[in-house]
Amino acid sequence: MQRPPVEPTELLRWLADRAEITELISAYAHTVDSRDWAAWQNLFTMDAYFEGRFEHLDKSELAGALESLFRDYPVTVHNMSSLAITIDGDTAHTRFYLYAIHLRREDEPFKHADVGGWYECDVRRTPDGWKFCGKQLLIKWAAGESLVLNEPNIRPESLSS
Repeated sequence: MQRPPVEPTELLRWLADRAEITELISAYAHTVDSRDWAAWQNLFTMDAYFEGRFEHLDKSELAGALESLFRDYPVTVHNMSSLAITIDGDTAHTRFYLYAIHLRREDEPFKHADVGGWYECDVRRTPDGWKFCGKQLLIKWAAGESLVLNEPNIRPESLSS
């Protein structure tokens, strides 16, 4: 856990940065669950990478890949918690837990596929605020229905092993 600065001006900057990074993490969940792919894509820097199903995709390809993955799940609920944020100037590293619920049908709320794990993320201060520049998803468990995601229309070399 990072200790806060003591000097008042530095402390205020540190607190403001933590608040903005926390909002970035919340916006990630909200944009996925509301299917606002353009807003979701805007949470990333131009040189961002995402380790997982769409590793090494350009920023312009990220939203299409995610939209394809979740095509058969009209309802998702992504809960992010236990945020750890370490700030170093204009960069920071975050780790936060994920509990995600996926419903294939809105009229069958008791049938859902759940996954849990955490994200390891690098974020960077930009003129437009803090943005994700590196993101890794580590799924550690699954429960309920089987989670079957559509493979996005992406290059085979983009898929992680």
